[in-house]
Amino acid sequence: MYGAIALQNTKETEVGHILRRSLVWKVALATTLSLLMASISSWRMIADDKKNIKNPAALNEKRIESWSCDDFDDDTTITPSECGYVDREMCEQHCTSDWCQSMCGEMCSAGEGALCAYTKLSNLQDTCAQVEAELIKKGKSLVEELEIESNQKRVYEAACLRLSRDNLSAHAKYDPLNSQGFPICDHHAFCGFCAQSQECTQIVPKVPSPTRIESGGCAAAALGRIVSICDEFQYFSSALRNDDDESSDANILQHQQNKIERLRKIFYINCDNDIERRNFQESQLERIGIPYERFACVSGDTVEEVFASRGNTTKRFASKPLRNIREGAPDDTEAHIIRAHTIGVWLSHYLLFELIASYTNDKEGIYLILEDDALIPPEITAGDIDRAAASLPKDWAYASLNVHESICLEDKVNEDWFVKRGLTNASLFGSERLSLGTCTPIQIDNQWQDPNILYLSAAAQLLRPSTAAHVTHWLDGLPIYHIDALLRTPSGAHLRSFQFKNNLISTATNLGETRRGHIFSSQNDHRLLRRRN
Repeated sequence: MYGAIALQNTKETEVGHILRRSLVWKVALATTLSLLMASISSWRMIADDKKNIKNPAALNEKRIESWSCDDFDDDTTITPSECGYVDREMCEQHCTSDWCQSMCGEMCSAGEGALCAYTKLSNLQDTCAQVEAELIKKGKSLVEELEIESNQKRVYEAACLRLSRDNLSAHAKYDPLNSQGFPICDHHAFCGFCAQSQECTQIVPKVPSPTRIESGGCAAAALGRIVSICDEFQYFSSALRNDDDESSDANILQHQQNKIERLRKIFYINCDNDIERRNFQESQLERIGIPYERFACVSGDTVEEVFASRGNTTKRFASKPLRNIREGAPDDTEAHIIRAHTIGVWLSHYLLFELIASYTNDKEGIYLILEDDALIPPEITAGDIDRAAASLPKDWAYASLNVHESICLEDKVNEDWFVKRGLTNASLFGSERLSLGTCTPIQIDNQWQDPNILYLSAAAQLLRPSTAAHVTHWLDGLPIYHIDALLRTPSGAHLRSFQFKNNLISTATNLGETRRGHIFSSQNDHRLLRRRN
């Protein structure tokens, strides 16, 4: 009897084990299917985004409908240890302003920079009181601060549009997507620290465009223009807005109306095989927040190839006179390379000048042209370039923001600018004026270790459509030669060409360059050029 009972118990136990195992498998299967469906839903949303890229309005509406804070994870699931990496990446890219660093720099180090930025914007009135106290303490003028922040609007807008559908999958590698197709850490931070604040969601809308998915970088960049934001929300007191001085509402309004952001676009000239320089330029131009475009250089192994490289566009210059650009070359092979390269550089600049001259509807715009070794120092902003251009003589046609090695004291026209004066038949280095005793050199840099070199460099140039044709007309009347030398003028009346007082934009000396299969370095180029002149 006991044996029968024991057998029955054993069978019941086995049946219980089987049922429990069956239940575990069902739960595991259900969980797996749930995760799989969420993943399919997420990537289907991305696929739909790509499919509907031509209909951004419908895509935006769809995103807004699908976006919700109802199911965001709490702090037991999403922690600084889980999201610290993506947060530090965000801070490195977007929390670069003095205000963001002073308010949230320590939190960025702890992996909580986005939370800090959202908190500052959610408690905007308190934040603005802190900003006002700091401005008064340092004796800062509201007008001056608004001027300083004028370029940050572009940086803020660029940050709010930074993450596109095309690079969402790359972003997902360090911030996984939730079931709605949004990055988990960013979704959590926005919903937990911004979504309940009307002010924060005005500054960092959850879906401000169909191409933006993340919000943390947008919030951090917003702190870069916190003075402007506080001013727009009217959170500054009369202590800062003193009606008796230039900071009155009327003066501030007039100042803002008079302010014209004129820097429209940045072009950089780059050859197809100079990948390192292309990456370098695009990395630094992302920070500036101004639209930019690569302009492919004109190149070829021989003079004939250079002139034939773009059909009739370049062939029309084949009969143009050439100055001797082979002096000092060690052999004929090297001379041919130098000649082809110099003509290619001349054509690259000329064609880009011609393109800008064609923008006839843009009467007030300014365009920055960079050679691909131009280096924009970290402290330089689009506003700095705008302000430099604003002090140019009204009839300027060409301006340079970089120079090697010296400029002439006698050429000064105002506190910021000098006429780029040189003899028409001067060498590349333009030092003939020193021998004539008509120049007192002011050395700007020491890149070539020769203070007698004057007004050399075409690394960073300003042009505007309204007068760009003056530059091409000037070049039409001269033989092809080194573009640096040709953009000087014997008199300001011939070509309104100017040089900034210092190197607002410098040049990188550590970038190698591939030209038509030959490797050059800046230093070797300099030695070779010195032998030719």
